[in-house]
Amino acid sequence: MSLDGSGGILRRPACTALLVDRDEEARGRWRSLLELEDDIRIVGETDNGAAAIRLVQAHAPQLALIHLTLPDMSGLAVLRQMKERHPALKAIVLSETADLGRLFEAMKTGAHGFMLSDMHPAWGHEYLRSIVWEDASMSKALVDHFLNAFMGAYIRELAAQRPPLHEECFMRESPAGRKGE
Repeated sequence: MSLDGSGGILRRPACTALLVDRDEEARGRWRSLLELEDDIRIVGETDNGAAAIRLVQAHAPQLALIHLTLPDMSGLAVLRQMKERHPALKAIVLSETADLGRLFEAMKTGAHGFMLSDMHPAWGHEYLRSIVWEDASMSKALVDHFLNAFMGAYIRELAAQRPPLHEECFMRESPAGRKGE
């Protein structure tokens, strides 16, 4: 938002959004988050990919929230077709699991973001705002999740390569563990 020439506040242009999730209750949660913003207007909702593609053609939304698992086709296939028709579309992929492979596939397909279905509503709201108004690409919560998963695996791998510290100390101090004696 900014000031106009007369000192009044100009509103930013409304962002139009489409919700695509097989679960009606989940769509309701996403709708509630989007409706917190005066500047976001929902132009369509659906539970399947074919209808989502038709809605994108009819309404040309600027934002789409697309679940990875839909009854008639994959969310990635829907995303691919949407981006072919509307390359400027900002798409956020929704999933129940933080699968790193699916995240990378979604990003390669053109997703601007990835949200977990059980993300805390306050984080979800801030993340949606950052995608729409600031061109962010991944939520802090999701980055933390993947970093913890990666670092946890890395630390476990390192631990598997070394004996436990008490064994290492024993080997260093015992005559059989000393070299050159």
